[in-house]
Amino acid sequence: MIKLFRTNQFVVNILLPFYVLLVRFPVFFTESVESNVSGGFGWQLLGLDSWNVASLLGILLAGSLIGLHGLLINIIEYQFKLSGELTLVPGICYILLASAIPESFYFSPLLIAIFFLLLAIHQMFECYKQYSPAVHIFNIGFWLSISYLFYSSIIIYILFAILALVIIRNFKAKELLMLLIGFLTPLALVAVYSFWRDELGVFYEIQFVQSLAWRDWMLNDNLQNLFPLLFIGIIFLGSIIGYQKFSYKKGIQDRKSIDVFYWSMIFAGITFLVQPKAGIIHLLLLVPSLAFGLTFLLFRLTPSRAEAFHFFLLISVILWQFNPW
Repeated sequence: MIKLFRTNQFVVNILLPFYVLLVRFPVFFTESVESNVSGGFGWQLLGLDSWNVASLLGILLAGSLIGLHGLLINIIEYQFKLSGELTLVPGICYILLASAIPESFYFSPLLIAIFFLLLAIHQMFECYKQYSPAVHIFNIGFWLSISYLFYSSIIIYILFAILALVIIRNFKAKELLMLLIGFLTPLALVAVYSFWRDELGVFYEIQFVQSLAWRDWMLNDNLQNLFPLLFIGIIFLGSIIGYQKFSYKKGIQDRKSIDVFYWSMIFAGITFLVQPKAGIIHLLLLVPSLAFGLTFLLFRLTPSRAEAFHFFLLISVILWQFNPW
């Protein structure tokens, strides 16, 4: 299967929905997992805070968003060649890793937030060697702001965006202003709309007062959480250990891109400290970066071993979904 996606034919992305179905089909035959994801004001504004996210529609929407995330990651890879070659493997690696997290099978504000976060990351790479990247920098702030409206700890990624732009280009003070204006624009529009609906106080309370909480973790010490922690943890350690080999003999742009994704892992970890009711699903913020880490690991293996390793991971995720715990 790795061979099928290790191609420069972008049309192969049409197979991503089938891969999503392959990895996640057990959800239709197993009991739902309780989800305690804390959404921002955007989640409430759309009336989703009282919605049954574990319904059939919620499962289908979650699978669609996971597939869409995989497509966005492949677009980033295809356009900027982060792995050093044109390939669609990062997309399936994302889908596989995300499917190891039980709460990712159900519609949640974090899934929406990651979609806009990936749009922001795409705009970051667009800034490379751009003489006048004003539109892209504004868009970075704009997409991060919308992401923040759904998942509050995303605000930490403003610092990540600044660092990424410093790595990618010669970042200037006026560009910081563009970034902040882009970030404040959606917040200002939502504030005006909330004022018109006489809900400005609710917007302030949910989005700013209740938005951050120091080490408010909701991790249960059961076997259901053990698998995703080990699964994601092993790939994370492999990615960290292999950093030097992944970036060895890469061009300047490729090394900068790899550095950006490694820094995103660090900031994803920081968000775990400040996200209210941070559960096991919060690991999803690590997965976009780890998708490239797993891709690099697979590319270090011979084709036959890469296929065998991928098959082992795929079967492990599918069998785990049928666990009795």
